[in-house]
Amino acid sequence: MLIYVLVLFIVFTFILVPAYLVFSSEIYGDFYFKNIEGRKVLLNSKEKSNVKINYDYVYKNYSNTFRMLKNYFIFLFILFLVILIYNSFSYYEIINFIMENQENIILIFIVLTIGILFFINKIKIAFYFNDTEDNKILYRKILFGNFRKVNGKITYKYFNKKNKVIANIKFRNGSPKSIELKIDKILAIQITIQEITNDNFEANFIMIVDKKFTLMKGNGIFKFPAWLYGNYSDAYSYIKKNFSKISYKLLENTYFFIDIYYNSRPFSDSSSIENLFKDFIIKGNLEKYYKSGKLYEKFIIDDKNEYAKIYVKYESFYENGKVQFKGNRNMKEFEFHGICEHYYENGNIKEKANHSYGHPFGLYESFYENGKLEEKRNLNTNGKGNFESFYENGKLKERGNYRYYKKNGSYEKFYQNGKLEESGEYEDNYIRGNIERFYENGNIKEKGNVYQEYLDSEPKKIGNFEYFYENGKLRERGNYNYSGKKDGLFEYFSKNAKLIKKENYKDDELI
Repeated sequence: MLIYVLVLFIVFTFILVPAYLVFSSEIYGDFYFKNIEGRKVLLNSKEKSNVKINYDYVYKNYSNTFRMLKNYFIFLFILFLVILIYNSFSYYEIINFIMENQENIILIFIVLTIGILFFINKIKIAFYFNDTEDNKILYRKILFGNFRKVNGKITYKYFNKKNKVIANIKFRNGSPKSIELKIDKILAIQITIQEITNDNFEANFIMIVDKKFTLMKGNGIFKFPAWLYGNYSDAYSYIKKNFSKISYKLLENTYFFIDIYYNSRPFSDSSSIENLFKDFIIKGNLEKYYKSGKLYEKFIIDDKNEYAKIYVKYESFYENGKVQFKGNRNMKEFEFHGICEHYYENGNIKEKANHSYGHPFGLYESFYENGKLEEKRNLNTNGKGNFESFYENGKLKERGNYRYYKKNGSYEKFYQNGKLEESGEYEDNYIRGNIERFYENGNIKEKGNVYQEYLDSEPKKIGNFEYFYENGKLRERGNYNYSGKKDGLFEYFSKNAKLIKKENYKDDELI
């Protein structure tokens, strides 16, 4: 009778319980991606000899399940020793039975152990992805070829030389319910999925820096990323192509975020993060925040807007809550479309303009902080038109022309008393060619030729140049080479036009 009890105990503890743990568990191990760019793949395996180091094989090992089995057998072994020691003092017949049949018992134990371990090692957990028009379900294969909807968490880990990105995807009844992306201990993105329809899903998301500062949050309808169901027959190809691409985008600005945090600057210019979302967001809201928690920028992506796939409604705010900018902005490039308005921190208008795909056209106006007009220009869709700028007292400061959205052609600058200060020509926003400057009394100050490059915020002089006293008499004249340096004979005169001295230069050096 004792032998039957012993056999049943062994079968139950070493076969039935482990089998139940294997086939019923919904615990999945971590998937490790190491050095993808170097064509090395390691998917959660301590037995590195089993890893296939190429693109053709993927080694899968659900370590959490096997770790649980390992702990279970360790527990049984310890329990067996305790019972054995305890019973050795009370039940001598058991000891005698074991001693008389120890070779058979040891043989049975070894065979069962090897069989169980071999059986466990050969188990292949398969997945089946059901993708219909309104039903995306991930199944896992269980005993006797049956399938069960996945419940649990699948983790992907991506490493490069400096950083680590972790993606945790939680499934319930075969559908993903939440996604969490982590970059080291600096940045975390938490996505909560509300509804899945066709090839899209609706979700809320939040980005957190240093575990406590909100960088960005919002909600919307997103395109369905392929890597979300990456754990099936083509797992590696999907994950490598999609998830690693997203990992790179996240990693681009990791250290930028660190710099932002320690310098207490607003979370701006995080273009790689915006690009991450613009790649698959269809409709929704996106908000970015100052470190203090105040709203910094706001995007509204509206599918009714004819430019929705390129441009979104955009607002930015000062830390005091007042509007800094509002208009339509391109999610990929810092470009604007339509009416855009820029404000000072006191609430007064700073700039107002109409844009066409990043270029201003029509009437553009900029203002001083007190509300006075600073500049206005009127351009057609080809960027051609004229401009005028003004002093704070309303007097004309400069006027000229635009061509191809840049200052080109003749211009004039004026003193506040209305007298001409300077006249010349622009070429693509640079002063180039003949230039004349005047004193406030109207007399000539200097004239010559300049090149478009600037030295110390001044146009580079080239060729003959003449300088005059305020009374109109010649003060100095000479030649400048193509490097903007004195080259050749220079003559200097007194206020009554008498020659004072002559000097010869070579590359700004007196010879």
